[in-house]
Amino acid sequence: MIQIIQNPVNQLEHYVYGTRFSKIYFRGSAADCLVYIQRQRARINRNKTRRDRNAVLRDLTGTSAACARRDMGLNSGGY
Repeated sequence: MIQIIQNPVNQLEHYVYGTRFSKIYFRGSAADCLVYIQRQRARINRNKTRRDRNAVLRDLTGTSAACARRDMGLNSGGY
């Protein structure tokens, strides 16, 4: 779980604190902390979407997702 905690010494400074590992992930203003959390959630959702897409490609072709993209011409990269 993630919490935004106010610095007791400086009331304008806040921390994004993870209770699972007792770790401070980000320091800044309250608005900056909210933006940090939103960006991390967007990154997590983007990775989940990519994992789901790769699972579908693996299931359809029976090979790795990278190989399936190359065979179908979906690869935007070099080879």
